[in-house]
Amino acid sequence: MKPTTSNNISFLGGLGLIVLFCLPYIGDLALIICAFFIPEGSVKKFARGFLIFCVVVIIIDVILTFVTGGSFNFEYYKFPLLQEEELEAFKNILNIA
Repeated sequence: MKPTTSNNISFLGGLGLIVLFCLPYIGDLALIICAFFIPEGSVKKFARGFLIFCVVVIIIDVILTFVTGGSFNFEYYKFPLLQEEELEAFKNILNIA
């Protein structure tokens, strides 16, 4: 006899898991718990796939950081206002005496 239920996550279930996994601090913990400590099922497979995706994105980000130079050097940029001049410029924009 075939089972009457499927082992798939619905669209809203997957969307809810993505939102959960993207929450700061709580999402990381939930992702690790779902990927390694819950019994076999669709949520565990989804969490492991999401974890693999995150690791791949981090690896690509690290590679691109090294390829593009790895740091931003702001000494070549000239900012138009000094800190003392910012308040005066703000007053001139709003025509405040």
